[in-house]
Amino acid sequence: MVEMKLHYTGETRDLVYGFFMKFSRFEFALKQSGYVYSGIRDSAQVDWKKFSQAFGGDYVADQRETLLLEKPPKKQIYTNDNISWVDFDFTTTSSDLEKLTLVLRTMRNNLFHGGKYGLKEEDVSDRIHFLLPHGIHTLERMVKLDNNVKIHFDGIY
Repeated sequence: MVEMKLHYTGETRDLVYGFFMKFSRFEFALKQSGYVYSGIRDSAQVDWKKFSQAFGGDYVADQRETLLLEKPPKKQIYTNDNISWVDFDFTTTSSDLEKLTLVLRTMRNNLFHGGKYGLKEEDVSDRIHFLLPHGIHTLERMVKLDNNVKIHFDGIY
């Protein structure tokens, strides 16, 4: 059995915290800018589809984002009473922006909810050091697509 650390240290910790901070602030900015819908029990949910549709037609993944799309995170699924990890499936997505929003949300969910059980710790660390800098770069690009989102993200009122 591989023992996993319950916390990150050093550069890995800074990457994880940096990604969480930017992702959380981006979700806040999206909702404040009207990319929001009413979810279960009227909870405010980010309308990723609306955001992707608004800018997806003109958005082209740059070199770093292309690498992220070529080597996306795995997705945790539950089937037949078993939790497992599967490769990302982009067959139902159309634009680079929509694909990237799915990748970013999966990265966030994996970090927040999913333990990479059964994988060697160094493999998880290598993936974190690949995925998170590319994810942070992508978030920083997406913030600039809508001036209102940028204003809320930056906290300029």
